[in-house]
Amino acid sequence: MEDLNNKAKIFLDLVLSSSNVVAFTGAGISTDSGIPDYRSPGTGIWEKIDQSVVSIDGFVREPFRYYDYSLELYAARKAAKPNIAHYLLAELENRGALKGIITQNVDGLHQEAGSGHVHELHGSLRQAVCLDCSALQSMDEAMDRVISGEPPPVM
Repeated sequence: MEDLNNKAKIFLDLVLSSSNVVAFTGAGISTDSGIPDYRSPGTGIWEKIDQSVVSIDGFVREPFRYYDYSLELYAARKAAKPNIAHYLLAELENRGALKGIITQNVDGLHQEAGSGHVHELHGSLRQAVCLDCSALQSMDEAMDRVISGEPPPVM
């Protein structure tokens, strides 16, 4: 534990002595929140599904495969709450020590923890957008409709 405390102090000293700090996060920051990562051998999502399912081309080509994938992970994503790492980054931003976050994650946990300057490289699962008219709907609303038996929106 002492080694962890020393590393935390070094990290904090570096951040607080710098003027342009951003955090770059990936799946590892959200695994403690119950969201599986994509690449871990044996448990990674990409070992279970074809990556093309979650691309825009894959969605347009086979929207029902996308929703099958989404439904499988929806409960874990909906139940996930920010963990201490999300809150730490939000606090560093709130204190002016962190300019923002660049994340590969689509879970929205940085924003839920209170971070305001989050750049999501792969988009977000917090909202669904109509590909025809660009109307927005919360992903929870869209998934609840699918779960209740409505046909999933395909465009």
